[in-house]
Formats: sequence, structure tokens, C-alpha cells
Amino acid sequence: MQTDSDLVENYERASKKQKTTINILTSEIDNLIEYVESCKNQIQNEGKSIKDIGKDVITHIKNTHTKFQQAHKEFHSQLSKFGKTINEKFPPDQEKIIQDKVKLSEDIINQIIAEHFFREGNTDVGELFEKEAGVTVSNDFKEQFRELNAISQSLKRKEISRALEWCNCHIEKARNHDKVDEKEFRDLRMLAFQLHKLQYVELLVQNDSKKAIQYARDNLQSFSDQNIEEIKYLMGSILYSGRDKLLKSERYRPLLDESLWTEVLRLFKKIGCRRINQAMESPLYVSITAGYQAVPTLIKLASVTQGMDLRTSSEQLAIEIDLDDEFQYHSIFSCPVTKEQTTPENPPLLLPCNHVLAESSVKKILSTTRSAPKFKCPYCPSVSELVHCKVVHF
Repeated sequence: MQTDSDLVENYERASKKQKTTINILTSEIDNLIEYVESCKNQIQNEGKSIKDIGKDVITHIKNTHTKFQQAHKEFHSQLSKFGKTINEKFPPDQEKIIQDKVKLSEDIINQIIAEHFFREGNTDVGELFEKEAGVTVSNDFKEQFRELNAISQSLKRKEISRALEWCNCHIEKARNHDKVDEKEFRDLRMLAFQLHKLQYVELLVQNDSKKAIQYARDNLQSFSDQNIEEIKYLMGSILYSGRDKLLKSERYRPLLDESLWTEVLRLFKKIGCRRINQAMESPLYVSITAGYQAVPTLIKLASVTQGMDLRTSSEQLAIEIDLDDEFQYHSIFSCPVTKEQTTPENPPLLLPCNHVLAESSVKKILSTTRSAPKFKCPYCPSVSELVHCKVVHF
């Protein structure tokens, strides 16, 4: 079976060939119209008859028709290859894996699709789908993603002002919150630093050393507590102000890498979605992509078991299917001691030995040990104290 990259590659080739074919056909039609207009002028203004130019007109039309046929043939050949790739990736026997007992809510599916459109910035399509599917996406959801998408688009244009404004606003909110999430606060500051770094580099590329130095003084100094080494590195790049000098410098050439903008955009999306309590990736994208990876295994399984119901009582498959790392979620943790799921009131604790237990289990062990506040890990010889345990967020 072909790899996922082959499917994408064949799609891109078919798409490219389609655009090329349209350009060829449009150009040939324009040329034919121009030629016919020329013949018309010859008949009207130069006194030529249809008989005089008829042979040339027929030849020209035949040549145009031949080019049409050739362009269509080449496009159809590429489209056919893409179709074969789809058939290999999605074989016709995939209905074997569909379980009639699994009931899917059409309303929930439509809701997910509608939200996906707004997530991706396709507002017009989303509103039309809302109307036709009879679902409603909250205005807060729409506005939140409208803002995130607008900022994402500005970052793609290498404009950081809106992203910085958003970042500074949320840093202030996090700082003034009664219960500051230190990780969230650090991530916001890291995003702000990376944005300032990109702006500083842009000034270097413009060969404006004075502005770059002043910008660093005004905006980078406040991040010296966490990023002093990187700030030193950036300050050294002043000696290579200008795109050509930066390109020639082996040490500072990485500052021009386009991947820096891509990474910042991804970091912004991750933090932005987290700030509005939404997953970074669309549930529709995750479901389809994960399902796409699982289909080949499920088809083989269905063939071997001949349609047997392999689900457990908890509506889960009795086998494990390997998915990419991005689809490995661990939102639920069960304590290995009590076998119970942890909760916000009873969170999982990471012991210094890297074993994880529920807080209630740790406290129960402490209550039965004579060496409190020290206690022994139930899974290794390590001795720990409750103050040295850290809450784990999955």
C-alpha cells in the first residue's frame, strides 16, 4: 500500500495539471477568438471572401482541437493516477469495518462540522452550513476564532503587532489572576519573546542597526531573567546587520530560517486555543485523520474475524491500533494503587522517582508509615516527601 505522502503528492500533481490545463485551454480559446475576429475584419474591410480564407480557418480550428485533446489526455492521465491512489487507500471493502450497533448522532456530527468551518476561518461557509444543517454555533465561539484566525493571518504576512497586542493583554490577565498558572504564564512570555525576536531580526534584515539596538533595549530586556543567553546571541548579530551579511554568517544564518515564523505561528495557535479552552486541532480533523490511519488495520481485522464483534463492554475495541504521536492522548489517569481515576480534587502526583500516584494514595501511605513525612514508593525503593511531589497535568 502506498504511503500517505504518495496520496498528497498525487493530489498536488493532479491539482497542478488541472491549473495548467485550464491555462492552456483559456489561452487557445482566446487565440481562436482573436483569429476569428481577424478573419471577420478581412472579410468586412479587405473584401476577402469566405472561400479565400476558409481553408486557413478550418486548419486553425483543427489545430486548436488537437491541442485541446492533448491537454485533456494529459490531465485525465494524471487524474486517473490520483483516483487509483484513492482506491488503494480507501478500498471498496471498507464497509466491513462499519458496526451497525454504533449509533452516531447526526446533530453532533453537524455541530462538529460547523465548528470546524469557523475554526478554519471559513465564516461564510460556516454560516451557510449552520442554516442548512439546523445547528447553532455560539457567538462567543465564532468571535474567539475570528480573532485567532485574524492574528494567524497577520503572522503569515510577517506582521507581529496584533499578535503582540494579544499576547501582552493575556500576560496581564494571567498576572492579575488570583490563581496564576505558572506554566501558562511562562508560555505566554515565551511567545512574546519569540515575537519580539522576529521583529528584531526583521530590523537587522533591513540593515537598520540603530533601530534594532533600540528595539532590543525597549523590548528584550524584560525577558533577561529567562532568555539571557539567547539575548546575548541576538545582540552579537548586530555585527552582521543586513540580509547578505547574515546569510554569509554560519552562526547567524539560522535567524533567517522561515521555520522560525512557522514555529511561532504554531505556538500562538496552541496557546490561543488553550486560552479559550479549546483543543488546538479541530475535532473533525483529528477524527478523520486518526480514522484514516486506522482503516487499513481495521479492514485486515475484519477480514480475519469475518465480522465478529470485537468491542468490549465499554464500547472500545479489544485490540490496540498504533497512531501517530499527535493522536496519543492521556486525558484520564487511573491510580495504579487504587485503580480509580484521578480528579481535580484528587490529582495525580509525580514522585521524585518519576512514578505517578493519586494524591489520596500518597496520603494513605503517609498515614500508615512510621517515618512520616517521608514515605517509600510502592513501586521502587525510593523514599520521598509530599512537598517534593508535583501535580501532573495530562
